[in-house]
Amino acid sequence: MALTHTAVATGSPSGAQVDRDEWNAIHRLSGPGLVGRVASGAGNVELLTVGPGLVTRGGELIAGPIRDEIRVSTDFFGSLGEGMFVGGASGTGASNAIVSNNTPAEIVTRQGDGVHQSTTGTTATGRAGLLWPLTNSAVNFNISFGVTARTLEASLWLSAASDATNTFLVRAGFMAQENIIPANGIYFEYDPVANGNQNLWCMSRRDNTQTSVDSGVDFGAATTFQRLRIEVNAAGTSVTFFVNETLVATITTNIMTGSARRTGMAFGIAKSVGTTARLLYADYWRLSGPRVQ
Repeated sequence: MALTHTAVATGSPSGAQVDRDEWNAIHRLSGPGLVGRVASGAGNVELLTVGPGLVTRGGELIAGPIRDEIRVSTDFFGSLGEGMFVGGASGTGASNAIVSNNTPAEIVTRQGDGVHQSTTGTTATGRAGLLWPLTNSAVNFNISFGVTARTLEASLWLSAASDATNTFLVRAGFMAQENIIPANGIYFEYDPVANGNQNLWCMSRRDNTQTSVDSGVDFGAATTFQRLRIEVNAAGTSVTFFVNETLVATITTNIMTGSARRTGMAFGIAKSVGTTARLLYADYWRLSGPRVQ
């Protein structure tokens, strides 16, 4: 940023001359953009940046477009997320449904905006979960990475922790199926057998090669809903994972990109030992990304 005379003297300092009219002319302030002063008090002007809510147009500073928009969102008012998800269930008593009011107090307080329940039922290999889009076919998956940013948010809670008597796992995130480990996916995983603890793990898989990071958050012991968020940058080179608004992992390897690895969204619970039903509750599920102008 510079403030200069309209005329600039040339020659050596002793021989440099600017006539009276040039000296008295209005100075020119030149620079790359919007100027002002961020710091308090008097002082030099500073270059200001234009925030996400503003744009410059024709020399005018105006309110800008909304940067992010909700693409898919459900608070589970109706069965299977208002008809947006397809349910998958296998085993005696395994099912997906909106829960009734005879559930724990933590669930009852959220009845106004809906709570979804996936139950394993009473078989040792029972499973249940939801998948978006409704038609479970690769041609219908339209989420791909490496072109634009994507953010997935969900709120999940378990009825009980996995143990040696009733063993199960949970996955939730960008996946093409709710009931098996995906070849390509970006998701949270709760699997005490495979991962060796009760924590949520942050997973990124590309062509069956995996990067995994322990979030350090004990999902099995949680007594309330856990707010989960996955953010994938526009280039598809970095994924950040958040639990209850706290950053728990950043992954930069084995990120699925390109249209050949298009995916959907899913969450599910799958049993491997025991015949007592285990439940996975979901309070909301949202996908957002930059608005296309």
